[in-house]
Amino acid sequence: MRAMSLFACSVLLETGELLLPILRGRHRNIEVSDVEERHFGECAGILVTTTEGSKQRELAVIFTLRKHAVLPSAKELAAIPLSAIQIDLLPLRNMPDTAIAKAIVSEARRYWLYNEKYPNAVREQRVDLQQGDPYRIRPVGKVPATRPRSLISEVEWKTLSPAELRRRLFGNKYDR
Repeated sequence: MRAMSLFACSVLLETGELLLPILRGRHRNIEVSDVEERHFGECAGILVTTTEGSKQRELAVIFTLRKHAVLPSAKELAAIPLSAIQIDLLPLRNMPDTAIAKAIVSEARRYWLYNEKYPNAVREQRVDLQQGDPYRIRPVGKVPATRPRSLISEVEWKTLSPAELRRRLFGNKYDR
């Protein structure tokens, strides 16, 4: 857990930005000014400080790395008074560091656990998740399942000599 927190700290300090989950129908990037390692129960996490003008805000970022990790409740997070998001890194456990770094910044699934400014955002998000995952790509229309067609028939393929078959499959540079 500590290794994940330290890795996330270095990634966010290097990139300087973090994508927030959908709130009121839109995504928002925040500028990261400082990052601190923090643990939230069984979960690895970090405390991100953002600066907008003269305002400083803190955001708890909690990473899920195990299937049945116990996340802090909204009551526990409200007692801290911090907004908190969850970034789901479970599908990326065995990926290279570069893929995990991209996922932390913007590509992994992320959800609000508690939002200090908009407490109803978590409830709205749960309704959206019940209707369907906002991160799932929805196809626009039905895509027909077709195979590329060959210019010659199967019978013609079977009657080709080995040299001609090799030439058609691999080109002239593999002639013997």
